[in-house]
Amino acid sequence: QFKETYSFPSIISVSSDVTFNAKLKYNSKNTHPNIEVKGADENYLLISGYEIEKGRWLTSTDLHKNSNYTIIGKDVEALLFPKERALGKKIWWGSYQFIIIGVLKNKGSSFGFGGDKVMFVSLKDARLINPSQNPRFNLQIKCANTHLLDKAIDAARYTFRNIRKLSTSDEDNFSIEKSDMVANLVIDDLKKVTIGATFIAIITLTGAVIGLLNIMLVNVKERTREIGTRKALGASSKNIQHQFLLEAIIIGLLGGAIGIVLGIIIGNLVAMGLGTGFFIPWFWISASLITCFLVGIASGYYPSKKAADVDPIESLRYE
Repeated sequence: QFKETYSFPSIISVSSDVTFNAKLKYNSKNTHPNIEVKGADENYLLISGYEIEKGRWLTSTDLHKNSNYTIIGKDVEALLFPKERALGKKIWWGSYQFIIIGVLKNKGSSFGFGGDKVMFVSLKDARLINPSQNPRFNLQIKCANTHLLDKAIDAARYTFRNIRKLSTSDEDNFSIEKSDMVANLVIDDLKKVTIGATFIAIITLTGAVIGLLNIMLVNVKERTREIGTRKALGASSKNIQHQFLLEAIIIGLLGGAIGIVLGIIIGNLVAMGLGTGFFIPWFWISASLITCFLVGIASGYYPSKKAADVDPIESLRYE
């Protein structure tokens, strides 16, 4: 009824989640019981983000008759038809038989859900398979003009309230979600992760400063005789301080450089695995090098000052 009465310029699709743990069968081959089965109409493909790789999608004619047609995801094809053509084959889900008319392009997984472990059937077939007294349906609306999104939402709410025969004092007994709601939730979660990562980074940097400070203090202690020899040959306290401070900075920058190289390699490997592009974050590379430089100064200042203050006479007879 909503699909027929909603007059705002848009594409409307109706879908229904039947199950998330179907086990499909073809001859002697079976999938794991983790296949999602969805009922969909002829417009679902235009809104969902899926694309057909082989065959075709459901038509309005398919929706009005018991065609038993299905479209499967790439993972289902790989499991049931590793070496043969899937189109036209008959697969079983329990006691229900379906004819494959299409195979979807690879979509990948997100948030733990496999977008390719899926099977689509017509809405009519979905109702027959899942004859629930209160079936749940999703209405997806793709607005023709994104600038009119808020007006489209208001029109959808008004239309659906009329369908549900709600009075002005009644609250909505349905929910409306904008396409960017999930993105906003993820962004909020990423902010929390970023805050947590920042605290972890501060603790890690503090440990790095303390560790490098101890290393430099031991270095000064072990090279006391060398410091005395250099001073006896004319090196000033400032020369000694600069030497040890420069060593601490070089150690910090070397650690940063190794981290950057490993980050780029791992980032490229992850990007290749996800099939996405990878860019080099020059800002964060620069920030990390500056941070490592500051860590070197913070760790090396006290040991270098201690080395500069060593008495040359005491140093020469050390050990």
